[in-house]
Amino acid sequence: HMQLLVDVSRSMGYKSSVKPESPTKFEYAMYLAAAMAYLVVRQRDAVGLTLFDSTVVKRVPAKSTKGHLVSVLREMENVAVGGESAMGKPRHELAERHRRRGFAVIISDFLDDVDAIIDGLKHFRFRGHDVMLFQILDPAELDFSFSDLTEFEDLESGERLIVDAAAARAEYMENLRRFQETLRRESASIGIEYTVLSTEQP
Repeated sequence: HMQLLVDVSRSMGYKSSVKPESPTKFEYAMYLAAAMAYLVVRQRDAVGLTLFDSTVVKRVPAKSTKGHLVSVLREMENVAVGGESAMGKPRHELAERHRRRGFAVIISDFLDDVDAIIDGLKHFRFRGHDVMLFQILDPAELDFSFSDLTEFEDLESGERLIVDAAAARAEYMENLRRFQETLRRESASIGIEYTVLSTEQP
């Protein structure tokens, strides 16, 4: 059976003006999760859904019926972005709740402390789950396509910061590269597949 674990923290509601036609990270994550749920049920396997931010927001146990698929899709349709991210804490809670071995697909922007993320993922592997990560990012987060003085607002804390974007780009890109390289390396070391998706990618 497959458990779809989808991040609904406020940072997932981000969408830049780089590609106005692209969905938010939250919308993209829901499209991806819905498609995977459909495919799993179609091949008569069980699928469950867990929505989380710093806590578990909603949990739908795994089943394999078409009626259950409708229930899963309805939960996806009715949820809204919520609280702050705290990736380590809910992952430990999720790993404890899902004791039956299966396949866990975690969909998030993973914008949190990388050590806390890896620590939580190790708990999943300790429980015997196969795990796959999808990191969903906006095009502007991937290439920092800002210029001039730009005001940034943290969607979770509300903190605002004015930055010379052109001067900050090199440091931002290096920090992003290091973060993703660490997440990819540490995930691979415990047998977890890690994929980055841009919201402009169909």
